[in-house]
Amino acid sequence: MRTHQILGINFFGGTSREAVEEISHSGGLLVAPAAPSMIALCHDEDYRNALLSSDLAIADSGFMVLLWKFFTGQTVPRISGLEHVKRLLEHESVREPGAVLWVVATETSRARLDEFLSGERTRPRVLVDAPRVHELPPQAAGTETPTTKGDRKNSQGVPPRELSPEIQKPETAATDEEKSPQPRGASAGTRGRVRSPEIYVAPKYGRPVEDGALLTLVRQMRPRHIVIAVGGGIQDKLGRYILDRLDYRPAVHCIGAALGFLTGDQVRIPDWADKYYVGWLFRSIAQPRVFIPRFWSARRLPWLIFQWREKLPPLEKAEKLKS
Repeated sequence: MRTHQILGINFFGGTSREAVEEISHSGGLLVAPAAPSMIALCHDEDYRNALLSSDLAIADSGFMVLLWKFFTGQTVPRISGLEHVKRLLEHESVREPGAVLWVVATETSRARLDEFLSGERTRPRVLVDAPRVHELPPQAAGTETPTTKGDRKNSQGVPPRELSPEIQKPETAATDEEKSPQPRGASAGTRGRVRSPEIYVAPKYGRPVEDGALLTLVRQMRPRHIVIAVGGGIQDKLGRYILDRLDYRPAVHCIGAALGFLTGDQVRIPDWADKYYVGWLFRSIAQPRVFIPRFWSARRLPWLIFQWREKLPPLEKAEKLKS
């Protein structure tokens, strides 16, 4: 596997399809750190450890890629989180019922994703809501029980993957009024690819990042892919927490806001804007109070890359991560 080491992180040197194939075949933790998140390498030890222990890192940050080219003359293939999600949806391994567990941050995100994936509301789904106040899991495995919204057969009559009796619900019929003719933001290339979407609404996490309910659900479902879209700095720690406590090796994709670009939960990013590294501009225009300060926090990145190049910068324990 070709890699390019930047600030101690080995970034994948192949194409987006090769990245999906690699992580789908081998499993493990895939991360896509944005430029502001790279700054956290210096002062967030948990995040630092999650990135260093990742199995595959993709260069999502166009800013970082340009800086690396400027300072070293070397070209690192950029694979945006948005492109990675698109290629993942095309992969044959996500088409089986129960193959993917999606982890999102809010009910709105859940609804948008459910509509995008299913295409009509009569498609099978297991909607799992976590408690809004995070609680540490008991030591014994399998003691946590998530709550589900429903469990229905799809239009082909194929039931979703069998879960434990605690999270089974009776079959429920849907009316014609409930049907949606087309998922929001879906295209012919992605619509209907995922036959049985399982969507987990994550709680608000503290430190350390732990989620016993999610861990129990993963142990019961045993999905081949876990896609975590709960925001940079958190999702990578959550992915590491899950993988370290499983007896098998799924592919865990930490892709942040990229999923929302497809579902409409985030501002739409045109393909040309993603290709030419200006997706940040669309986000800043859409939500200036949120994203301008976030992107401004990445102003240290040029100095870090100039000073440390491929080496891991030292941990500044006196500083605290700004959420």
